[in-house]
Amino acid sequence: MWYMSSGLKPLGPFELMEIHEKIRKGHISPYDLIFKEGSAEWKPALEWDEVRHLGFPAFEAIGTEQNTEPVWIVLRRNKNEQKYQQEGPLAGQQIIACLAEGRFQGDDLVWKKGLSGWSRLADRQEFTSPDL
Repeated sequence: MWYMSSGLKPLGPFELMEIHEKIRKGHISPYDLIFKEGSAEWKPALEWDEVRHLGFPAFEAIGTEQNTEPVWIVLRRNKNEQKYQQEGPLAGQQIIACLAEGRFQGDDLVWKKGLSGWSRLADRQEFTSPDL
C-alpha cells in the first residue's frame, strides 16, 4: 500500500495502480513525497523504482515544436456542470492567451501527442514560464 502527501497531510492507502492514475492526472509530480508501507521513509516519487517507470506526463516532452503549431488539446473544466469540454487543437500561444484572459485555468487539463497522459496546465512549463 502507498501513501501520498497533500498539503503536508498524508493521504491513503492507495494501490500502486491508483498512484499511477494520480501521476497520469498530474496530481503527483516527480518530486511529491510518497511512502510505501513497510519502508522507513517518505521519498520523492521519482526515487521509487516501482513508480519511476510509470512516467510523469506533466513533466514530459517540454516544448520541442514551435509554440505556434496547433498540437495541444485542452479539457476545460466547467465548474457549474462538473464536467470537461474539449478544445483544440490549439497552439501554445493560444493557450497562453486563454490563460491570461481567464478562459482557461491552471487546473484545466492539457495533452499532446507524445505525452503518456493528461496533465494540468499549471504543471506544464510551456504555459507557466514568465518569458512566454
